[in-house]
Amino acid sequence: AVNGIEQRLAHYRLLRNTLLEELRRLIGEEAFAINGNQEYYLPHVLNLSFPDVSTETMLMNLDMEGIAAASGSACTSGSLEISHVLQAMKLPDPILRSAIRFSFGLGNTTQEMEFTAQKIETILKRLRK
Repeated sequence: AVNGIEQRLAHYRLLRNTLLEELRRLIGEEAFAINGNQEYYLPHVLNLSFPDVSTETMLMNLDMEGIAAASGSACTSGSLEISHVLQAMKLPDPILRSAIRFSFGLGNTTQEMEFTAQKIETILKRLRK
């Protein structure tokens, strides 16, 4: 597990940064919130909130686009309950009720992150009409 760890971490950071940069470019930084510490984080997990859209609605729309995401930690997979971790962070209700977790793996590409950002833009535009 130790062999190649730096390369894996660099790959995960690249994926995370690509998704965030594309979201900033396409929908603007004010349209989403990054949940968690901006300096200390696991590079293969990114929790975002889209305050205009409920978690359930966003997950359903992402799923229809072929994008896998979740509402909470892996141990609560399949549940739409608000994350106890995010609640403990005392985040505002609109952030709590719109949180989505994206997880990255070695098989993911920057093109998939760009695609995901584009689909999120499309979803948000469609839901706002």
